[in-house]
Amino acid sequence: MAEIPQCESNDILCTLKRDHRFEKLSKVIEINENLQKALLKKDITIFAPTNECLDKLFKVGNANECDLEKILMYHIVNQVLELQDMYDHQLLDSELYSEELQRNQKIHVRKDLGAVTLNWNTIVDESGFKTSNGIVHPIDFILFPPYTLLDQIVNYSSKCSTFASALRFCDLSHDISKRRVTCFVPTNEAFKTLDSSDLIYLFSPQGRDDLKKVLQYHICDDVLYATSLLNQNKKLKVKTFLNAENLSVEFKRLNLKTGFEKELKEKLVFSPNCHKVILNDGEAELTNQFDCLSEK
Repeated sequence: MAEIPQCESNDILCTLKRDHRFEKLSKVIEINENLQKALLKKDITIFAPTNECLDKLFKVGNANECDLEKILMYHIVNQVLELQDMYDHQLLDSELYSEELQRNQKIHVRKDLGAVTLNWNTIVDESGFKTSNGIVHPIDFILFPPYTLLDQIVNYSSKCSTFASALRFCDLSHDISKRRVTCFVPTNEAFKTLDSSDLIYLFSPQGRDDLKKVLQYHICDDVLYATSLLNQNKKLKVKTFLNAENLSVEFKRLNLKTGFEKELKEKLVFSPNCHKVILNDGEAELTNQFDCLSEK
């Protein structure tokens, strides 16, 4: 195992070891060679969990060494990011590599009333500091690597329980779990917009095939990170799980005013109420509207 350098330098490893706030993080790094190698690179950023932050993680469950490595790799970005730099970044490539995606896992960055937030929960404030090989941003909320689509549907069960039931009814869960996808997930509110007679039909043995087609039309057979396409205002034709049916998707930025601050809100034109979820195997958009199949 590589030895941690003598802590006379000002690199990230030594700086973390000298700072009592990261005592528990340093102990994890000391016994993990891959984390050491990642943090010895030049020009990197680590969103460093404090002792209190890691305590919360340990209390939630018994994370083994492999889990800890994946979680902490997800906190490292292979570029120097000061607070003001992150305003212009929608997605950051972490050091955690995904075999399913065949690329590094993404971290979502947004500006929320002047504060920088990662993945909707982790706030990055002005307490970050420079080292000789990068920047350390202390955080008090763990960045968990993205879940799979099926796991996220469970996490959003209050919004997506009908969609989850439909997947099981149509035997699509297995197909989704084995592929890289972008899923436009109709929420419970979207299903409520259908007539009760249509719902009864779709969830009947007679309507099962039609329900399956509707679901397949909402699942794209590729990974589309909306935030990486917004600046280009792209219009795309994407292949869906439904053979010979493409979905037209247009990504735009809409300028909206929130209080005294003008913010860029990310919206899908055909899904104005969507909520973005980054996945282990792709990306999902929760939408309160159905998209319709073309007439044949």
